[in-house]
Amino acid sequence: MQNKKYIKFARKNTVEVLSLSRLDEGVREGSPKAAKYKKKDADGDMVEYMVEWPSLTYEQIMQLNRSKAATYNKTGRIPYTCLVNPHTEEEMHAIKGGYSASSLMDAVTEAQKKLTKEYGRGMKRKTVARINAGIMASSRLAAKDDWDGALKLLTKVAPKVQDLPEAFQEKIQEARENIMKSARSRLDAIKEMDPKEAKRAVSRFMGKARNTGLLKEAREFLMSLKES
Repeated sequence: MQNKKYIKFARKNTVEVLSLSRLDEGVREGSPKAAKYKKKDADGDMVEYMVEWPSLTYEQIMQLNRSKAATYNKTGRIPYTCLVNPHTEEEMHAIKGGYSASSLMDAVTEAQKKLTKEYGRGMKRKTVARINAGIMASSRLAAKDDWDGALKLLTKVAPKVQDLPEAFQEKIQEARENIMKSARSRLDAIKEMDPKEAKRAVSRFMGKARNTGLLKEAREFLMSLKES
């Protein structure tokens, strides 16, 4: 997993799932292999990651060890590596003991051929990354009360939602719903404000929520404030 050629190959072709037992013992005993380092995550928060498994936290690794990933090795021996069908979660190929990076890449390539033949071509990793990044960025825009900007960004990263796999259609839909909930919550809060403050707030709201379906309601609320 630390082979440079394999790392480059994996970025485009695989999703690694780690099942590692006894890490908790290593942490308690202060093992160098259980060392941690601190780094800011995508949200800017300082997080402790594992030195041996960069970008994975101790908690994430422990969760993986409690997941289905831990059920594939029925040999009782380690290391044990298997390729899993992402559609059915069934094991496609197993490697018991050590192996070379090239042999693993060959096995992955062969598995990909079978998956493509049965399910069609999958999404490119860069496309997945772009959509996920867009969803996160849209959430940040909504948190800054820029709901129109958030919706526009979702459309930009996924212009043809209907052509995406079902899982990504659901992620985009959930992101849209969260943006709408954010706008709804803000408008409801404005209605509870002092009238003078509410006039300024609802005017700003209308400038950032034209495409949320709440513009008419906001305009009617503003008119009621002017009439009172």
